Amino acid sequence: MLGIPEDELKDRVDTHQILELTTSDGYAIYPDWQFRNGDLIQGWSAVLQSFQKVRASAWLIATWAQTPSKELNDLSPISWLRQSRATEKVVKYAESYAARWSR
Repeated sequence: MLGIPEDELKDRVDTHQILELTTSDGYAIYPDWQFRNGDLIQGWSAVLQSFQKVRASAWLIATWAQTPSKELNDLSPISWLRQSRATEKVVKYAESYAARWSR
């Protein structure tokens, strides 16, 4: 799957480097928007790690990642990263959301 050995994939999901979504019928899926040419979008794992201590569902994080924001010039976090813009800005944006969700 994804050209990554299953045990490495599980480790990367467990360490918040790859987002895994579980469908209503129990299947694990890995949104393709977090990859480019088979590699993880640069900066995406740093963004995901911002949510590590928050009890937010993977689906909520996926929705957040694809929602345009004024803080990111009307781009979604994932679009910002796909354009190779400053990772730090998206990480700070993610951290602000993580703080809100942890209240």
